[in-house]
Amino acid sequence: MSLSSYSQQPCSFAPSGLFVSSAAQSLGAATCTSRHACTKILHMQTNPQHSSMTRRGLLVGFGLLVTLFNTQAFAAVDDARTQYRKGIQDFVNGRVKESVEAFDRAIELDSTYADILWQRGLSLYYCDRFDEASKQFERDVRLNPRDTEEAIWRFFSQARTAVGFSDAQKQILRVEGETREYMKLIYGVCRGAIPLQELEEKALSDQVESSSNQGILRILRPSQGEDDRSKFYYNLYAGLIAEAQGRPAAAQNFLDRAVKSPYSKEGDYMWFVASVHCKLRGWNK
Repeated sequence: MSLSSYSQQPCSFAPSGLFVSSAAQSLGAATCTSRHACTKILHMQTNPQHSSMTRRGLLVGFGLLVTLFNTQAFAAVDDARTQYRKGIQDFVNGRVKESVEAFDRAIELDSTYADILWQRGLSLYYCDRFDEASKQFERDVRLNPRDTEEAIWRFFSQARTAVGFSDAQKQILRVEGETREYMKLIYGVCRGAIPLQELEEKALSDQVESSSNQGILRILRPSQGEDDRSKFYYNLYAGLIAEAQGRPAAAQNFLDRAVKSPYSKEGDYMWFVASVHCKLRGWNK
């Protein structure tokens, strides 16, 4: 799970009821350049050439405008890809138990899915099956040792078990090669190498991140979209850390801000994670 560069790809309506990128419709589209593009492109195996890609980047191309859901259509076709799509659809609609069942069925039908289903790890987490979620994320990081977010979610999963927050922090999986500044900060906080206060201040700040040089370096200032993305992730992970620490009020505040972020328009799977989190906790207003 990681990524950064955005690849906006044309989307079309698939029989599953999902809007999917044209790249996703071709299983050979493993040349997708961003984790914000589809979903580890269904059967894309871990490849050093793509190791900088991350979970989220591989889903943005979906558009994930999940408005029409036909359960009968899914039931009529029992193949791995269909079950995978059903698992995605179930999750974004808050049906986390059904999501796990669909992902498990996809693996049963095609065992290679076991190596790419980071989404299953998220669904397991929200079913409170933390040990299993931890194992899924750990397996994924073994296959892609540069996937920062899966290492973070393995940490969250362990923190919710008997391991506890402090020991899970000490055992966090090491990853290298992360280039996104906001994710470097989040990972550093999860490791205990950076004060949590720094992350929370960035999450709550309304200032646009920019270079301190207001002269010719102004052109290096992040676009509004990039700033929205950073702010969304700061709030998402500040909220998840707060919950793992047993601070529900702070968690609700940060995750509510994440859900209401302008970044919601981007179709990132992680925005749906924030939304489902709030729904399951009864925080929706």
